[in-house]
Amino acid sequence: MSVPTSIPVDKKCRSCREVKLLTEYDFSKKSKDGRQQVCKMCKERKAHKICTCPCDNCKDEKLLNATYSLIELVLTRIDEGLVVSNDFRELVMMLATTLLDQKDEKNNDNNP
Repeated sequence: MSVPTSIPVDKKCRSCREVKLLTEYDFSKKSKDGRQQVCKMCKERKAHKICTCPCDNCKDEKLLNATYSLIELVLTRIDEGLVVSNDFRELVMMLATTLLDQKDEKNNDNNP
């Protein structure tokens, strides 16, 4: 006589860590529960970040994000002891501030 097993109705998303109903996940043949590990909402969010669209807005946003990431890296290295001139340090700080302001403006435009 076999012991009845419970059928799962929810699971925790690997990305956002929220527990959601299985209907919030796409199907997957590879997993035991038949559902993907990341919920549809997180998958959708990630898809927008990796846009392959050739439009200028997407290109500009990718360029700004990449530039800001590099500037953050340079600032971290300076904090860790990288020796640079004061002029260079000021230029990097000015760029970081400008890019951060542009990111904030863009976020405010997208979230009225």
